[in-house]
Amino acid sequence: MNTLKEKPQEKKAKSGRNLNPMRLLDPELYLKVSSFSNNLPFIALLCVLALIYIANSHQVYKNIRNINKIETEIKDLRSEYITIKSDLMFQSKQSEVARKVEPTGLKELRTAPKKIYLD
Repeated sequence: MNTLKEKPQEKKAKSGRNLNPMRLLDPELYLKVSSFSNNLPFIALLCVLALIYIANSHQVYKNIRNINKIETEIKDLRSEYITIKSDLMFQSKQSEVARKVEPTGLKELRTAPKKIYLD
């Protein structure tokens, strides 16, 4: 008789993870109905995140187009402002004002104005 008791070898419990990376390429792994239904919430989450990502990128491009459109409009308005300001400065010169009011009978003073004194 053997005095030493032999321990029966315990079978290692198979874990759900197999370290073989080639196993991940196996299509049968992904086509099982039970694994698909177990992963359905995760797949739905990925789809929702993808939709949010696409919507966000569309919104960003829309904002960029609006910003570019507004920048060109600002440039146009600024150039128009400078043009109008220079025209106004030219038209408000003393010689231009005198030339414009001459047909109405007003004339530019050639002498200095006189002071009026009141007692």
